[in-house]
Parts: sequence; structure tokens; C-alpha cells
Amino acid sequence: MIIDLHSLVILLPALVIFPALALARQNNNSIDDTNGDPFTGIMPVYAPANQWISRGTARPCPGCGVQPDPSQTLLNTWHEITNNLGQDPGTVTFNFTGIALYVFCILSGTVQERLVTTESHLAFFIDDQQIDTFNFVPNTPTYQYQQLVFSTESLANEQHTFRMDNVADPKFGQFGSIAMFDYALYTRSTDPPGTGPPGDSGTSPSNSPDPNSVSGSDSPAPSGDTPDAGVTSQKTSGPAPAPSTGQGVRIGIGIGVAAAVIILGVTVFLLLRLRRRRRSRREIPDTHVETAMFAPAHVPAERRLSMMKQRPPPTRGYNDSVAFFPSSSSAPASSRAPASTTPPSDSTQLYEEIAILRNEVDRLRVIADEVPPPTYDSRSSRLSRE
Repeated sequence: MIIDLHSLVILLPALVIFPALALARQNNNSIDDTNGDPFTGIMPVYAPANQWISRGTARPCPGCGVQPDPSQTLLNTWHEITNNLGQDPGTVTFNFTGIALYVFCILSGTVQERLVTTESHLAFFIDDQQIDTFNFVPNTPTYQYQQLVFSTESLANEQHTFRMDNVADPKFGQFGSIAMFDYALYTRSTDPPGTGPPGDSGTSPSNSPDPNSVSGSDSPAPSGDTPDAGVTSQKTSGPAPAPSTGQGVRIGIGIGVAAAVIILGVTVFLLLRLRRRRRSRREIPDTHVETAMFAPAHVPAERRLSMMKQRPPPTRGYNDSVAFFPSSSSAPASSRAPASTTPPSDSTQLYEEIAILRNEVDRLRVIADEVPPPTYDSRSSRLSRE
């Protein structure tokens, strides 16, 4: 199937822009513990505000019982709270609009001080409904960073309210609970508000966006490994997603349009250049007719007279002179090229007239050879007789 240049020019933008729009339908955005959501500007709300501690590279806490490495966290910050038995849970709340949510925390390792709380007992709520819990008791001194403690991928595409509670319950022991919130990640969709994710049937969608496809973070990607001790409940579906800096759908559309313009321009340039080359390579019709060289003076008069008598009347063909007159015997064989047999249609009349003129010249030469003109000697002898 051959597609002309105009059709290709029309199809190229569709072939480039439509896939770009499809890829840009879903995007992951991060909600940092300190900087919030760079796309919407929403900030997490901590309660009680006086019990949460903002920690990180710029806010060290030498007297704190746990000492995570800030360089292993998103943007080198996290928020921390410790609840003892009998205290109300500390909470972190934020709003988001999307179809999936992932929450990441730091999990403490064991410490030498016995009175330091290192266990984490968390409860998660979406729109005031408890969705899941997470319980962790460390048994090694190794800290675990950017750990996925909660995820859900079956939300309607509308605004939701998320809340995480740090629960100090006697059923988990006497040491209370510590929560170290690093960041959350949610998946936005450009589908109409109120719609669910593709293929939503109450479970995780099979064609949900790959969380690992998000880029743009300056922090290490989360390991996604299950904590190595004391986890009684952890909802994880697939690998842990990487944090995003909030690149929106409009950026993806802009990149797609720019790529379409560039590809279209390069393609049109190459096609035009190819067309010019083809035109330049077209062969010009050869209007030159190569005829055999002949020299009637080298042919005996008797032979030329017999040839004239045997020759048929001129026909419509420009090579009659070649067929009738023999080539010069003095010309080398290699210099005699075969005559063309199919002249261009617009030059046929010219070739016929040339052939007729050559025939006439040959006839006059034969007559001149047979009956030579009178000389002055013969004329003076005739006059003397008279």
C-alpha cells in the first residue's frame, strides 16, 4: 500500500500526539511530609501539632532515641511522633484527588536503651473509613527507609481524605508506638471525576499505571521490601512506587506536541529531499540519432548506379539513409555505432526530410559520375569542326 506525501503529513501528528495523550492520562504525584504536594499545594496536617517533630538534615535531634539517616529519606525530611499507652493517637491527614494511594514511612531498628519506643502500630483511613493496619516490631538495629506501609488502588477518581493514626494499644505491648512519616504518593487520572480506575471491580486494577514509571525524584528509590520482623499486616500490591516531584499531565501533553512537531518537520524535509533526488535522476530522452558514416566518392560509379536502381521508394523512416548507403571503408569498425530504430515521435518528420535530402544528394552524385559535364577541350574541338 502506497501512502502519498499529503496523507503521511496528515497522519504523523495523530500517530505521535495520540500516544502521548494516552500515556499522560495517569501520573503519580508525591506529598512530602514537609513540602506537601507541589502540584496542588496541599500540605499534610499533623495533630496534635505540638507532639509531632519535624526532623531532617536541617533539623537534627541529638536527644531523640531513634536516629535515622536523613539522606535516605525523600528530600531529607520526615515527621515523627511517639505515643505512649493511654494517649490519643497522633494523626497525619491530607486530601488528594486520584485513583490510588501509597504511604511510605521509616521503620526503626532496635536500640540499646530499653525505654525507647521502636515499634510501629498504624491504622489507615480513607474518607473516615478504616482500610488497613500496619504493625511492626524490629529485631535488628537496621533502619528501613521509604517502606511502603499502606497502599490502595481501587479508588474512585474524585477527592479523598486520608488519615494515618499512630496507635498505642496495650494489646501490642507496653512500649507504645512510633510513627515516622516520610511521604505519600497518589495516582492522578484525567478521566472525568467520579469514575473509577480502568477495570475497577473492587480490587486492584490489572492495567493500573506502573508506579515505578514515575521519575524526577532526587532521593533514593524505595526498596519495597517487606520489613524483616514483626509485621502482622501490610497491604502491598506490586513493587513500591518511586516518589514524584509532581510533573503534571499538561507537561506530558506539551512534550508530546513538541515531539510531534519535530518529527513532522524532519519527515517532511526528508521526503522533499528524496523527491528532488528522484527528479534529478530522471533520464532525459536521447534525441541524438547515430548514423553510419558514408562516403559515396569511395564507391564505384557502377555500384552506386545499381544501388540506386535497386533501392525502393523512400518510406516513413529516418534511417533509410543508413540502410541504403554503405559505411566508409576507411572508417574503423569500432567507430561505427548502430543506428537508432525508434526515434522520438516529435522528431519523426525531421528525420524523414533528412533521409529524403540524402537520397536526392546521392542521386545527383550518381548522375554527375555517369554523365560528366563538358570540358573546355571538347567544346573547342566541336567548334573547330563546325
